[in-house]
Amino acid sequence: MKKTSLVALAAALLVAIPLAALGQEEPAPSPEPRTQENLVTLKLLRLTQALELTEEQTAKIYPIVTRLEKEKHAILKDLNIEMRGLRDLLGTEKPDEQKILASVDKVSAMRQTVRQKDEELDQFLKKNLTVTQYAKYTLFQVDFNRRLSETLDRARTYRDQFMKKRGFRGPQR
Repeated sequence: MKKTSLVALAAALLVAIPLAALGQEEPAPSPEPRTQENLVTLKLLRLTQALELTEEQTAKIYPIVTRLEKEKHAILKDLNIEMRGLRDLLGTEKPDEQKILASVDKVSAMRQTVRQKDEELDQFLKKNLTVTQYAKYTLFQVDFNRRLSETLDRARTYRDQFMKKRGFRGPQR
């Protein structure tokens, strides 16, 4: 029951924030930082429950996870911008191969940095969890990411249905 409630809460937050912005006349500030904080908080709460962390472990792990997630988020945000630029470069009539190569190198470097952050967290947890907790963490990561992806897909579907009912046509994908 608690798992369903947490997932429903996360989905509600992810849907409610953008929908609330639709009713405003002026553009709302980007909900992205707040949404990211909510996702990290949700992940930490679920992690604490799934691994049955002690207070000592929680106090040690929370700051590291929070820091690394913020760093990864900043990198991923830049990565998305760079990938949009790469798509634009490839969409031109005569693509500049030097610019394309430079962009591909940036994308590769950013992806490598994200992998390093994941590895840093993985090594930290390996040292600070019991073997059983670490095994549970390994499973938790896959399950959490899968559930989050499913929840986001449902939230997008509901958002799209809501927008369609009101006659809003968003950007064509």
